Amino acid sequence: MDHEERFHDLKKAFAAVTYDPGWWWKVLIGGPMLFFPLTFLIPLGFTMEVLRRAKNNPDGFCLPSFSLVFWGQYLREGCVKLVIAFGTLIVPVLVLSLIHI
Repeated sequence: MDHEERFHDLKKAFAAVTYDPGWWWKVLIGGPMLFFPLTFLIPLGFTMEVLRRAKNNPDGFCLPSFSLVFWGQYLREGCVKLVIAFGTLIVPVLVLSLIHI
């Protein structure tokens, strides 16, 4: 397997974002929100919807709306994603700290 074949799916995934006509607005608004503690959960939840759409319809993939109407849903999903991330990270930290003591 050569270099080009290995990264074909990755290139396709990144290119799929640009198929949406308003993709740059979503990146322009959502990207900076990741740097602020009060707003970073919204783009985090938005990624859950992106992943859900990519899984359910890989050939007809398009980015979800980033309208204010959906921010509550994205905020909830972002909170769930954060809790899962902390939950999966805290177990190894606790185990390693107990082994080290």
